[in-house]
Amino acid sequence: MSEETYHHAAICRRGHIVDSMLGSHPPKYPSPPAPSKCARCGAKVLTGCPECGNRLRGHLKGVVHPDVTLFEFCDSCGASLPWASRQARLWMLENQLEDSTDLSDADRLTLHEQIEALQHPDLSEDEQVERWNRIKKLTPGLLGVGRAIFVSVTSAYVQQKLGI
Repeated sequence: MSEETYHHAAICRRGHIVDSMLGSHPPKYPSPPAPSKCARCGAKVLTGCPECGNRLRGHLKGVVHPDVTLFEFCDSCGASLPWASRQARLWMLENQLEDSTDLSDADRLTLHEQIEALQHPDLSEDEQVERWNRIKKLTPGLLGVGRAIFVSVTSAYVQQKLGI
């Protein structure tokens, strides 16, 4: 669906939807600008992707009282948005690693299995270190490609054990 299919939205960094039809009011009743802070949690309110500036998706145009889906990725540049879950961030890392490396089908499957295992919140830190080491062996450019995402989903302990 094109950008014109969705209204623009204002969403706080924690994922609270502040306005899902930003700027779509009739000219006779112009809408006020989006607030700078979320009234629910006090976080900064965003109206565009932090990476590319593209509008955030709001209500689907032409649908009366639709539910708004809180998307975790920018539909323009593909970056994960600040409220993205751990799973979404790991998907983003997997996408980046697959795009930047020439993996065999077997290695791609191994990478997918390791990242899938890392999605479990009860995985011990030592097991996380083992999984990340397997990923590093498959994709030596891990930290060049996905450092920001890697740091956002690993503890200081895991980073220290991996020498990061």
